Amino acid sequence: MAARVLTCLSWTALFGSGTLAMKIQSQTDETPSCKGTESPHGHTSCEPLVDNDCEGHFTKLDKGGYAQCGKSGTNCLALKLCKKKETVWTLALNLNPSDGHNFGYGGPWAQDTAVGTEAEALDKDFKDKDVMKTKAKYLAIARHMDKKCEAVRVWELKEPEKSLLGLFQDHDPGRRTASTGGPVFEYMKPSMSGSNTDPIFATKGRLMVNWWYSNNGARIALEDGSHYNGLLPKASPSNRNDDDVHGLGNEFGANTKAGQGSGSWWHDAAQKMTGDCHGGTCKMIGKDHGTNLKDGDYYGNYAIYLSSESSNFPCEGVYQAAQVWESGRGALAMKQLIFAGRALSISVKTHGYHRYRLQESGTAESERLERFTLVYS
Repeated sequence: MAARVLTCLSWTALFGSGTLAMKIQSQTDETPSCKGTESPHGHTSCEPLVDNDCEGHFTKLDKGGYAQCGKSGTNCLALKLCKKKETVWTLALNLNPSDGHNFGYGGPWAQDTAVGTEAEALDKDFKDKDVMKTKAKYLAIARHMDKKCEAVRVWELKEPEKSLLGLFQDHDPGRRTASTGGPVFEYMKPSMSGSNTDPIFATKGRLMVNWWYSNNGARIALEDGSHYNGLLPKASPSNRNDDDVHGLGNEFGANTKAGQGSGSWWHDAAQKMTGDCHGGTCKMIGKDHGTNLKDGDYYGNYAIYLSSESSNFPCEGVYQAAQVWESGRGALAMKQLIFAGRALSISVKTHGYHRYRLQESGTAESERLERFTLVYS
């Protein structure tokens, strides 16, 4: 199943909080990529870098875009246009704890199969069979409601040569520390629901995978906070049966060391607890759980993205391009972008290469929403 492509450059929000898509991809034209580090000196000049690694920097231009810095005699100048390399994130998995599908510990985490459809990839449980088998340097977990990103955390993976499917298939010994350390990037919407009980965003530390303990387990947990009584692994040895590691993809009563689940105690997600709980007294998230557990508060979906290029994740202001098409022949005449169900017209500006004007269809030019760089697949 091929991932749908979203192409954009600007992360500035046009319509409030960011809208997620299956793939977030940067510009792909013939302009060479910028090399080195962006200039910190006002972002519009290379001159202050004359004595500080001029050729190892690039700078933002007043008229828009970027240029590579270089020496010209004794001066450090913006010599040629370049494009700033942006993050590419691809959706591997989406977990909706209230869609009626079992994504507990014994669910399809470790199976080489696809789950769901592209059309509902961010609305229901979804797993991209091909993306799960790719190698990546970074993993992001984004919490979203109606595709609008509310929080994200990014970890650098400890074994970038190993696929995400491979990590989840390692049941025995399992209990793997999957990241090099704590989050390398994070964003959380102020005052978001469940900020003190969310299993991913109310906890911290390294990313733990296939954390089985006795007949329990969590496919994804965090080192500090997933167990109320301290850090993993010390707080949760493999023989302790206490139902107290709460994360994503959970189980309270099966042979989790073998990757199995039960009909009574599986659950997609559980809330972070501040004390000991057992079985039905543990608080769930959403309605997806076994027969012995109770419904809990719903915080939204959890989307897992992979990237090998950058740790920055645009949680705010991501454009979801459901459809992009061209009308006219030859040079670009007009394209249309479907954004959150609204048709937007993009027409060429009179200045600047690869610069376009975005306005809602049917509105006057004076009601223009924003100017940004649009990239076409």
